[in-house]
Amino acid sequence: MSHRHLSPAQASAARGTVLATFPEYEQAQALVARLAETDFELDRISIVGRDLVNLEHVVRKLSYPQVALSSAVTGMTMGLLIGIALTLFLPDHNSGSIFPMVVIGGCLWVIMNVIGYSLNRSKRDFLSQSHIVASSYDVVCVPEFAADARRALGTQPEQS
Repeated sequence: MSHRHLSPAQASAARGTVLATFPEYEQAQALVARLAETDFELDRISIVGRDLVNLEHVVRKLSYPQVALSSAVTGMTMGLLIGIALTLFLPDHNSGSIFPMVVIGGCLWVIMNVIGYSLNRSKRDFLSQSHIVASSYDVVCVPEFAADARRALGTQPEQS
């Protein structure tokens, strides 16, 4: 993980003192919520995911009819939105142009996506959803304030 976009305080918090480690993100969130209830300054806290893994769940196999149908629906929706926007914001534009925009949007989206699917079919013939998951989540505090955070939570530092 690069710290180029983090402020010095944020980078320090990510490398700070571990207050607790949890297997689930929601548990780490709950600890931060407890800290928030005590009026502890939360900009000194970070939740750090450890051992990140890209989990890709395969949803279904793709086919030309599926690609064309989903593309048509998306394109028609975009055409409808553009048609409505033109009708609302251009005074000499009438509402009769909404239907052609819907048809044109659907056709263009189908053509673009079917061509894209044809070009990538041998490499990727399925639909999937990707998620980044961690094996554990550390709640980390800027080192100078770790004792204050533990006091606010009513916990003692772990002994090695």
